[in-house]
Amino acid sequence: MDKPEKTVPRIVRRDLRNHGLFGTAYLKQHMVSDDVWTQSSLTEQLKAMIELNDKYNTYKRVEERHKISYVKKEHRRLEDECNYGRAMLQKARNGKSREIYNIFINHNNI
Repeated sequence: MDKPEKTVPRIVRRDLRNHGLFGTAYLKQHMVSDDVWTQSSLTEQLKAMIELNDKYNTYKRVEERHKISYVKKEHRRLEDECNYGRAMLQKARNGKSREIYNIFINHNNI
């Protein structure tokens, strides 16, 4: 039986400046009017949301750089560990028995 593929809903990203929910066209279309809620207060709210979104994007960029840096360091560490193990095995294959014993006595994990 073939299972139907799960489709993941696509995220739609809109610029807050052009967002339909917060625009004047939405307000006019749905007859939303309030004496307290003016166009200037709407603009202030949008500016605050845009600033918050910019801060969030900056934070995500910094976080992403940190992740990349960590992965590079971990990759280098694992590469060095593999090279060291390869060198020890090469010594074990070609070395004298006493040298081999000294190598493996100091490394219990091998």
